[in-house]
Amino acid sequence: MESQKNSLFIPVLVILAVLIIAGYLYFSRGNTGAVLETQVKTADEVIGKDLLLSLLKLKTIHLDDSLFKDPVFLSLQDWTIELVPQPVGRNNPFLPLGKNGPTVATSTLKTPVTAAPKPAATTKK
Repeated sequence: MESQKNSLFIPVLVILAVLIIAGYLYFSRGNTGAVLETQVKTADEVIGKDLLLSLLKLKTIHLDDSLFKDPVFLSLQDWTIELVPQPVGRNNPFLPLGKNGPTVATSTLKTPVTAAPKPAATTKK
């Protein structure tokens, strides 16, 4: 009985040793012993690189400014009107009436007129 245990124990021990050696060789062959060095980029470096690439692309754009010297462009007229500040409503529309009065817009905007008015008569000398 004891000889059966020894005959089974030795082959299992040999197989286990072979597996351990094979695993060690398999996992250690990629590692040459050098220290693995990784470079961690911060978010600022990534954003800075993207910004520089965008600026380099913008430098290659060439705009033709002869359009602004064209007589057709120079003959264009500005038809904007100034908007008068008007009440815009209540600060809190959910308060009961009479608790909060209307507020007045503090800024003025210029918007183009949808239907162009007739140009004023000009006299040329």
